[in-house]
Amino acid sequence: MIVLPCPACGKKLSVKEEDAGKRATCPHCQKPLLVPTPAAAAAPARPAPPPPAAPNPAQLAESLTAAVRDYTPSSPDVDGAILAFLAPPQQPGELGRLGAYRVLKVLGTGGMGMVLLAEDPLLKRAVALKVMRPEL
Repeated sequence: MIVLPCPACGKKLSVKEEDAGKRATCPHCQKPLLVPTPAAAAAPARPAPPPPAAPNPAQLAESLTAAVRDYTPSSPDVDGAILAFLAPPQQPGELGRLGAYRVLKVLGTGGMGMVLLAEDPLLKRAVALKVMRPEL
C-alpha cells in the first residue's frame, strides 16, 4: 500500500501499489490526483540550496576597474581619429569638448558607438555621454 496526503484536502489516502502512476479520486474531497510511484512517495524532500553569498563590494569594484580599458589622454590606446569629432580641449586633462561638456576619458567603444566620461561644467559633476561613432 502507498500512503500519501491528498494534495487538495491533505487527508491521508491509502492506495494499492498497482495503482501507482495512475489517476485516482480522493474519497474525502472527490478531487482527482495522480498516484505517485512508491519510490517518489517515500523519497525525502531535498533541502533547498543555500542562497549565494552577497558579493564583497571592494572585490566587485576592483574587478570592474580591472575590466575597463584605460583611455586616458596619455594612454597609447587612444586613437586621435576616433576623437576627431570633439572640439579642441580648453583645459589640461581633457580629450576635447562636446558641446558644453568637458570630455575626460573614453569609457568604452562598440560597433556603433562609444561612451565618454565627461564633466558637466554647470552642475560640476561627472556624466556619461553615449555617442554614435562619427564614421557611421
